[in-house]
Amino acid sequence: MPQRTLAEERGFVLPAALLAVVVLTIVTTAGFFAVQQESQIGASAERSTKAFYLAEQGIVDVLGSWNNAQYAAMPQWGTRQSTDTTAMGIWTVTVTKGNDQIYYLDATGTLTEGGLLYQGSSRRVGLAARMTLPDFDPRAAITTTVNVSVRGRAEVHGEDHVPPGWGGVCTGPLSDRAGVLMQDTSTMGNAGKSKVTGNPPVQEDAGIGSQTFNQFGDMDWAELVSLASKVYAGGSLNQFFPQLDVNGNCDFGDMQNWGDPENPAAPCGNYFPVIYMAGSANLQSGSRGQGILLVDGDLAVRGDFLFHGLVIVHGQYDSQGSGNRVYGAVMASNVDLDQQNAVGQSVVDFSSCAIERAILNASELNRARPLWERGWVDLSSLSGS
Repeated sequence: MPQRTLAEERGFVLPAALLAVVVLTIVTTAGFFAVQQESQIGASAERSTKAFYLAEQGIVDVLGSWNNAQYAAMPQWGTRQSTDTTAMGIWTVTVTKGNDQIYYLDATGTLTEGGLLYQGSSRRVGLAARMTLPDFDPRAAITTTVNVSVRGRAEVHGEDHVPPGWGGVCTGPLSDRAGVLMQDTSTMGNAGKSKVTGNPPVQEDAGIGSQTFNQFGDMDWAELVSLASKVYAGGSLNQFFPQLDVNGNCDFGDMQNWGDPENPAAPCGNYFPVIYMAGSANLQSGSRGQGILLVDGDLAVRGDFLFHGLVIVHGQYDSQGSGNRVYGAVMASNVDLDQQNAVGQSVVDFSSCAIERAILNASELNRARPLWERGWVDLSSLSGS
């Protein structure tokens, strides 16, 4: 048998070693490639998620700062675009008006952080939103069920009034209403030098009931009070006047600030808060305010109270003393207007302008809200993003 030499054995080992090195190189390279691919996929997913959240932020910011006066003025299918730059990137939201209730928001988020490698990633999101406004349309200066008492020098006027100093902001037509609208006119009482006027002065509607003071179109009482920005427990309250911050701007956060009904051009002239009293309340020592006042109980007004807008009281509205005046309308289960002081009187003047401005300028009410069902869609695949 022939013998194998050492040289022949060395010649076999070298190719095997080279093959092993090549295989290990291929495996290592494939491993690094797979890791790199996974890393890129993860980074891409992260960038896509950030762009998505950026688009979502744009929608939230636009809905949060919704100005119904601006969007309502748009023509049907008209558009309005908003954009903002953040530390993460840029969002752009285009609002399209379908009608006075339905709007469509098309939002795009584009990353700018992370250098050239990460810039430019974008996502696009669509959202359908709907205006959910309470349906306020009082048919009288005072709307109530039974037991209206107007005494002393108190006055109720259903003729449509423009509040003093509001000539420049009230441009709509005037429409006179009833002075008092109630469920049963047989419980209406007048005494002294009191006055009740309107078209007609007193009107009966047997359909007035608890729903009149609890359901306002698509919005009920609980939903309405949940939107209030000024909330009080009730009790004795006083000294509500326009409040300014250190820069001379209207201080919306001040709990004593209910807007400026006497000066529509002033910093607080367009501030109409939704105000909620969680229990019976007494307003003492003079106050000024405007907006929508909601009371879960009785409301007693005692002297020099001026309010422009809508007052809704679940219990009794009781106004006594000098200088109490509401421009707008009062809706209450029971009403007692009395005048103990001969130098002044308690007055309710119907004002469609005061009511309309209170509704349109109440930022708590005038915000579009996402549709709960099928309101959201990811548009990224459709736009090629």
